[in-house]
This record gives sequence, C-alpha cells and structure tokens, in this order.
Amino acid sequence: MHTRNDAIGRNRWSQTLTLAYRNKALLVAGFSYEWRDTLEPDNAGRCDINILTGKGFRETYPNEGDPVKSPVAIQARPTPFSTWSDDETISACNPE
Repeated sequence: MHTRNDAIGRNRWSQTLTLAYRNKALLVAGFSYEWRDTLEPDNAGRCDINILTGKGFRETYPNEGDPVKSPVAIQARPTPFSTWSDDETISACNPE
C-alpha cells in the first residue's frame, strides 16, 4: 500500500507498507519511507524496516558527500493491518 505527499508544503514524503496474509490475518510485514524538505536539501533520506524482524536501515543524503547509512531497530512483532500505526516506525526513521 503506497501513500505520499508530493505537492503540499515543504515536507514531502512517500510511504509504502508491505502486507502479508498469515494465519487468516492481514499483517504489516514491511515499512518503507522517504522524505525530503524542499527548503533544506540536507533534510532528505529513506528508511526501510522489516516489521516482522524489527531490523532495518536509514539512509540520509547530506548536501555534500556520500549518503550516510545506519541501522535502525524496533520491537519485532506481528502487527495486524487493522491496528497499524506508523508512530514507532517514523520515530525510528527520524534522522534527528
């Protein structure tokens, strides 16, 4: 499932959820997120987290130099799509 904001405000983002059907339930299995600030080019990056393992990475794109890639982690747990909230994953992806 893909959602995004590419038109309004200075903060642009794109989010993709990977869904899996397990034990007669629709679960969130993966989370991908990209962001960029149209007024601050240094504030851009992407993040991918495997929700089932809790492991992932964040990559930021400084204005000068190579991208910076770092690991991120959240509590691994099967999360039904019906109760999904992106609060924890957005916090893990937040470069600040």
